[in-house]
Amino acid sequence: MNDASKLLTIYLQDHDAASEAGEALARRCATSNTENELGRYLHDEFIPQLRTERETVVEFLATVGSGPSSVKRAALRAGELVGRLKANGRIRSYSPLSRVIELEALIAGVQAKQRLWAAIDALHQPDQTNPLPDVTEHRDRAEAQLVELQRHHLDAVRLAFPTEPKDQ
Repeated sequence: MNDASKLLTIYLQDHDAASEAGEALARRCATSNTENELGRYLHDEFIPQLRTERETVVEFLATVGSGPSSVKRAALRAGELVGRLKANGRIRSYSPLSRVIELEALIAGVQAKQRLWAAIDALHQPDQTNPLPDVTEHRDRAEAQLVELQRHHLDAVRLAFPTEPKDQ
């Protein structure tokens, strides 16, 4: 394996592991929001899309002669679990701040994923033999995910930090 292939493998493994941790975070957020629009969006659309995207990254890894890194997956999953220890204003329960922080993490993950698709798109050359296919569909889906998550984030901010009417 040449140096470029090795580096591409590491890059794809990093994104695969981050995607798995992101899916775990999205599942937790969906479970904590089953009674609202956010929970339905995460459960019905976002999480299935994450699975499809991770399968695509695993396929890319196979085309470069590798596979997911169980060590990286475990490390990022452990990081996601440690992230649950973040103070949220409540000792044992989910709080409105939890929702805000989780959405910010999911937004950051989608933004990183957008960079992945842009990188793969830059490497994709339809006129040459190239193991990385066109990712336009994934790129467009990430943009839609970002818009939807940002909308939910603003709603979560308004719920977590309601403003008092100013005295006139």
